[in-house]
Amino acid sequence: MNNSLAPIPECLFDEATEWLIRLRATDADSDLWHAFYQWYNAAPIHQQAYEQVSELWDDLSVIGAFPAEQAPANKSRPNSLLSKLLRICKGQMWWPLLAVCSFALFLVAVIFPTSTPESRWDSTYTTGIGEQTTVSLSDGSSVYLNTDSVLQVRMIDKQRTVHLVKGEAFFDIQHNTEIPFVVKTAGGLVKVLGTQFNVLRGKYSSEITVINGSVAVAGSNSIAPVTLQLGQQVAIGRQGVTATPIRVDTNAVAAWKQGKLIYNGDPLEKVVRDLARYIDGDLRIADAQLKSMEVVAVFAIKGREQQQILQLFEKAFSVRTKRVSNQLTMVYADTVEVTK
Repeated sequence: MNNSLAPIPECLFDEATEWLIRLRATDADSDLWHAFYQWYNAAPIHQQAYEQVSELWDDLSVIGAFPAEQAPANKSRPNSLLSKLLRICKGQMWWPLLAVCSFALFLVAVIFPTSTPESRWDSTYTTGIGEQTTVSLSDGSSVYLNTDSVLQVRMIDKQRTVHLVKGEAFFDIQHNTEIPFVVKTAGGLVKVLGTQFNVLRGKYSSEITVINGSVAVAGSNSIAPVTLQLGQQVAIGRQGVTATPIRVDTNAVAAWKQGKLIYNGDPLEKVVRDLARYIDGDLRIADAQLKSMEVVAVFAIKGREQQQILQLFEKAFSVRTKRVSNQLTMVYADTVEVTK
């Protein structure tokens, strides 16, 4: 694998991931393969994106098969697309189709109509601001969606894949050694055989926390996946895995399921970032010195109106809030004169 990977735009990483998922599904036909080659040959960066996603997917497959300390080192793999496809289809009756597909690499692109991967998600689940819901999947797994979240689901015979489009989710995954469970989120992929973990998605990155068991995490431009064990947390973003896994309080991370937010020495900036997901518009700190102030607190937000949440926040930290527009509420130190 190339160790000097150029950054791949998130939109292309998403496209490549969806192509890989669709091509490995049992219903992939010749039309789908032709469309894939059209996309693959459209630009070198498409080829790079697919190569990276394919390598990450295969690297992730070792997680769960071996204890973390016994996992074998990554073996060198052929870099050609055809070699990858042969490995993907090994043991299946697709050899005539693969011959056709390999020949298609040499055809002029205009032979096939322009095509891009369409959404193949079976279901979409959403929560509004302040809402939470539980999603029961067909394999026996459960997903708990936090406030202002969107989850897309694809569950078929040989595929368990979800896309956390927005927000936060707690996954309680049914163990299945034959069919890994894959979560696509901002910044990369999470792959497990069966465990419990939390994913908090931002605009360009995601925070992954293992509540029970272990998971494999790979950033969009990672060279290799990272294995997380019970109580570990890591962030993934445009530059791959952005930090070394850290130990966290799993009870605090998952407390939102019980309608609570728990902080123990966290900066006020994190509190504000979390609370912003429970109110309309954005919530920002006006005084830069307030951002780094360490706080210890437990917020019981279940069943509270947005204004009640803000009043609780003001009382707990001696701050003031002011709604400056329909989409923005500012946070000020209590010593600052604020005109309501």
